[in-house]
Amino acid sequence: MKQHFILYLAIAFILSACAPTNYTYIKKNYDLGNYKISEVLVAVEYLNLKETLTGSWIFNENTNLSNQDRIYGIVVEMLENKGYTIANQSLKTSGLILNRNILAKHYYNEKLQELPISPPFIIRSIDIDEATIQGLEVLLAEINKPVSHVMSDYKSFINNNFKPQMQSINIDDNVAILLIQSFKPKNTIFSSFDVGFGVSSSSSAVFASTDNVTYKPTSYAYLIHKGTGELLWSNKISEIKSKNQLKFFEKFPIKL
Repeated sequence: MKQHFILYLAIAFILSACAPTNYTYIKKNYDLGNYKISEVLVAVEYLNLKETLTGSWIFNENTNLSNQDRIYGIVVEMLENKGYTIANQSLKTSGLILNRNILAKHYYNEKLQELPISPPFIIRSIDIDEATIQGLEVLLAEINKPVSHVMSDYKSFINNNFKPQMQSINIDDNVAILLIQSFKPKNTIFSSFDVGFGVSSSSSAVFASTDNVTYKPTSYAYLIHKGTGELLWSNKISEIKSKNQLKFFEKFPIKL
């Protein structure tokens, strides 16, 4: 069935649509002194799904857990080197904004579990209430809202503000959110077909078609100031790794 093939294409389409053409974004006329940042809350959304020959999905919980922790560790090290204080609160998820109707075979400790699972596959939070988790979900969905490349440039360089989405996020206004989104699909070549993808439980969907496109790992990072909702910095790369972290975070603002 066609719905078995929607996931990778839909996420790749959404992520590519939201990215500025110049991947490293720094707020125009940016001055860190204008934004009081007491600490940084790190939220990591990492998703690794594999597709079988029959079109079903496999979710390996251990793989996703370990990569959530790996990316979180890289980000915390970078922030400390830049002079920031790390918030005691944190969020690590897999599939937070995927369509809840998707089903995947669930592997844990290399064993197939009895029941399949649906998104969100993993939510691990520390000192974050349910309303704030939902608020971060709304923020992630807004960031991934599909737009044309022209509107993406406009959004990135003129109107990159998420203050409306900050209302349900119960953290101090002087806290910044560093949101990491990393998607690692199996490299699969698709033939032409139509797809639809609904973000979370929303009825909104994006539709697209393609011919013989191979999808590769994609990662984004966003630094957003809670009080103003301003996006201060963002960047894109295939995968965030220890060997490329210095280059990826090179222009990340240093704490004054």
